[in-house]
Amino acid sequence: MSDTVLAAVKVAPESTELREFRMPEVPIDGALMKVEAAGVCGSDPGAYRRAHSDCIMGHENAGTIVGIGSIAAERWGLSEGDRVVVEEYLPCWHCAHCLAGDFRLCAAGRTDAPGALRYGHTGVDVAPSLWGGFAQYVYLPSNAVIHRLPANVTAELASLAVPLSNGVEWACIDGGAGPGRTVLINGAGQQGQGCAIAASYHGADLVIVAGRSNEAARLAMATRVGADATINLDKEDLKERVMELTGGVGVDVFVDTSDDDEATTTRAALDVVSTDRQATILISGSATFELPFNVVKRKYVTVRAYRGHSYHSIERALRYLSDDRFPIQRLCTHQFGLSDVDTAIKATGGVGVEGAIHVSVNPWL
Repeated sequence: MSDTVLAAVKVAPESTELREFRMPEVPIDGALMKVEAAGVCGSDPGAYRRAHSDCIMGHENAGTIVGIGSIAAERWGLSEGDRVVVEEYLPCWHCAHCLAGDFRLCAAGRTDAPGALRYGHTGVDVAPSLWGGFAQYVYLPSNAVIHRLPANVTAELASLAVPLSNGVEWACIDGGAGPGRTVLINGAGQQGQGCAIAASYHGADLVIVAGRSNEAARLAMATRVGADATINLDKEDLKERVMELTGGVGVDVFVDTSDDDEATTTRAALDVVSTDRQATILISGSATFELPFNVVKRKYVTVRAYRGHSYHSIERALRYLSDDRFPIQRLCTHQFGLSDVDTAIKATGGVGVEGAIHVSVNPWL
């Protein structure tokens, strides 16, 4: 291996430059992973526009262990040459959340916590700097959360594990999608696609994905990878179409994966969910709006937010990726090298590249 590592560093809002870093030594309780694919998350375009310290972005990371200490090898059950997916979380492993298996709630890995470590967010000023997947190598400390890859899953496909696991967590575990339930997903990006795939795998009776005209290609893709129907919100009335598809009953699960600051579709969720069937509305975004609790009570609806994914959801997502029931690989539409990270992030946000759904970075292109 070289003595240096090449990485794309975010140095300002919507600005990236290539830098070289010293190859770190591998401690007895840590490891080093050669990055073979780093997915660009649907949240990355927003993070790319925000100001924070210089960092290497990329938190949907897959690759091969190229160096591992003896304690880490024993703890993780891994050795050099093993192919893995690394979660974005770097939890403390000693708080109540971690001990209960809910490390996604650990304060040590929250992006709004001072000094928090998290892949794709931590600054390069924190040694050994390699805290993001848009680099040739990623450092794995003793608290990393790691999953072994199935043999038939490529690194590019494995970079879908995080958005697909979000679909498992949000639509199925939080929302209850499954047999006898109908699901409406607002947003046709990679998170929405993940929800559609997960709901279909879990046996939901009907899976609908809604989006805008600028998501036409993504809506078309949704029907290829698990959705039963789509709704173009710019051309069709949401309530009218949902009632048509559900025989006037409405949906049992509504998941918002959009970045609509006005929450236009989320506001309409109560109009399209079923009555007296314990429907669930999963909300996202930062929009502020009034919720008519009299309608929530009358319809017997649960309204909740979602956050991240669990270890179990990643494991389930990897099983789905190794299955050929749905052509999930079609979601992997574009791959770029380190010199084109700026293009990759903007393409994920719908700018500059036609038909992008899940974009990844291969540092070795």
